[in-house]
Amino acid sequence: MNKQHSNTTINLLIILSVILVIGLGISQYQIFNLNENLLGTQQEINEKLVDINSNLGSLKQTDEILTNAIDDQGEYFNTKLGESASEITSVRQQLSEAEQRLGEQIENVQIQNQDFVGVINAVIDSVVIVRTDKAIGSGVFVDSNKIITNEHVVRDASVIQIETYSGEKIWANLIGISSEDDLALLEINGSFDYLKFANSDNVQTGEKVIALGSPKGLQFTVTEGIVSNPKQNVNGKLFVQHSVAINAGNSGGPLVNLKKEIVGINTFKLSNSEGLGFAIRGDTVRNFINDLE
Repeated sequence: MNKQHSNTTINLLIILSVILVIGLGISQYQIFNLNENLLGTQQEINEKLVDINSNLGSLKQTDEILTNAIDDQGEYFNTKLGESASEITSVRQQLSEAEQRLGEQIENVQIQNQDFVGVINAVIDSVVIVRTDKAIGSGVFVDSNKIITNEHVVRDASVIQIETYSGEKIWANLIGISSEDDLALLEINGSFDYLKFANSDNVQTGEKVIALGSPKGLQFTVTEGIVSNPKQNVNGKLFVQHSVAINAGNSGGPLVNLKKEIVGINTFKLSNSEGLGFAIRGDTVRNFINDLE
């Protein structure tokens, strides 16, 4: 009986051992399979990470390319904007200059189409008669108290007196002369309206002009004509040749344009000729006055 019971116990132990061995084998197999799966998964993860890193590298490279392209385009557009701004400024300047030239041309057309009535009324108060104990001539205020005339009008004079358009008579002092240029500058006590000089380089052939003075004792006479040659050479000196009728007594008087500017100072005409008068150019007169100051 006891022997049979022992055999049964041994058999049970054997069976349990077999079951345990089988269970361990199955567990190890499952663990092995799990390890294999984990290794495969790890490999896949590693491969994915490699792909991801590779893609990130490509993205970074693409980003750098795009960034450089954007920078290049930005620089290009900034350059173009700068060039466009410069071109716009240049065009605006050209338009402004064209507008100014057009305004000057319109003004010149308006001036050329007007008569001298308004000009005479505006300048006549600046014109004077110049009397000395030797001669009589004309002059014009070029400053509030200074008068320009011809040297031959005041040559060898002991006294000089000027008479204004309003009839006022004032004694004058001689400041300086130029026999070579036939110019004399006088000074008085008082203050009067005066005329400015035209730019001699802008005086044009055919430009309308008037002479104001007192020819042959006829006080404050006005005659009209045109500039025949603004740079006529006579004996090596430049004069404004004009067609305005001038006579003795006009000497020292102004030749005036439609802008109320002094084109020149009348000095002589060709004997036995009409329409061949000559005036000392404005730039010559200005230089003479400047040399005295």
